[in-house]
Amino acid sequence: MPELSWTVVVLVLNFMCSGDAVSELNDSRHLPVEDYIKMRTDDMIRFWNYPSEEHKILTEDGYILTVFRIPNPGGYPVLMLHGLTVSSDCWFLRTPKEDLVFLLWKRGYDVWLWNARGSIYSREHVNISFSDEKFFDYTFHEMGVYDTPATIDYILNTTGHSSVIALGHSLGSTNVLVAASMRPEYQDKVKLNILWAQSVYMGNIKVRDWFDVFYSIYVRWLNFPHAKDFFIQGREPEIVKTAMCASGSPLKPLCVLFLREMSGPGSKQGNEDSAVKMLNRIPTGSSIWTVRQMVQNIRSGQFRPLNYGTEKNLIKYGVKKMRAYPIDKVTIPTAIYYACCNDYLSSAQTLRNSRCEVLTRCLESVRFYEIPYKKFNHGDFLWAKDSYELLYKDVMNLMDKYSGRTTENPSDAA
Repeated sequence: MPELSWTVVVLVLNFMCSGDAVSELNDSRHLPVEDYIKMRTDDMIRFWNYPSEEHKILTEDGYILTVFRIPNPGGYPVLMLHGLTVSSDCWFLRTPKEDLVFLLWKRGYDVWLWNARGSIYSREHVNISFSDEKFFDYTFHEMGVYDTPATIDYILNTTGHSSVIALGHSLGSTNVLVAASMRPEYQDKVKLNILWAQSVYMGNIKVRDWFDVFYSIYVRWLNFPHAKDFFIQGREPEIVKTAMCASGSPLKPLCVLFLREMSGPGSKQGNEDSAVKMLNRIPTGSSIWTVRQMVQNIRSGQFRPLNYGTEKNLIKYGVKKMRAYPIDKVTIPTAIYYACCNDYLSSAQTLRNSRCEVLTRCLESVRFYEIPYKKFNHGDFLWAKDSYELLYKDVMNLMDKYSGRTTENPSDAA
């Protein structure tokens, strides 16, 4: 009897454990927008009959994060880190034939989907209410120093593995770098760090001036109560956005166009269905301090913690002024995937900065990959119709190398 392939064995074991049958998978089943917007991440995973788990993770500073898992017992753990004001929902914009999280699971990986503090799934704290402004007293510095280490430790304790592979898109690309530079003991806990459309150095992004103007308008006029939260669902001005972009609104086509054009105009890789799904699930919320840290880094071209001013810096950091994150001390093997010319929120030019001649020289770079489509944009990393050939195949082959997985299909060889 021919020996079963490694992938088939993993599939059989998973569904024996979950109580489902392999034949019940329906990767071609379409998830309509009207159903998508009513679902949580775990609902989406189960829509195609894949196994799903929800985990609650407590951080050192008291935040409770919700992390979803597509479990693969014994599989190498992969931590997926979303960008600003989105959530784990962003990994489910097409079908399991196309979305990376499912491709990884079918390849044998144990997939973990992080949700940032303040997002729709992570609104709990041990002693601070979500309605209290103190809840939003954080930046992406805290996401790196507290949220990422807590999540990594939880995954390792749960799976028994000694390290994870991390993949971050957009602002999610900063998490491991902040964690590893500020808490070096976590460098050995990440086998490979993959950056998609990096938001580490943003001084030359194409929408730099627009972003600065929008931020100024928002804090002066649109942030009605001048609160510390940012675009929380169900509050102004998110309610205004929802009304303008809802199904049936005459402005909906403009909302979709705006989202796609902000990602980078002219790409033929997107589709309206994915854009509408994303549009209806963003923004899920964050803090105004997180946005302010991004704005300061855009203006300065640096990658550094938020400068609150001398008095609050002493309270938050214990020093009057924080220096740039020492990412040149990070030894984690790092892969950088970027769009050469049409990503308006992250570009090849932003890989150059005043501190390191190029980002690859700051880090232990093992892959510096330019997407082979000149119009590839920021959103295409999540929804491109040719994403497997343009991006995912290379990413998975690199993961195989660092996880120790044996490549069985010669066509998958790096």
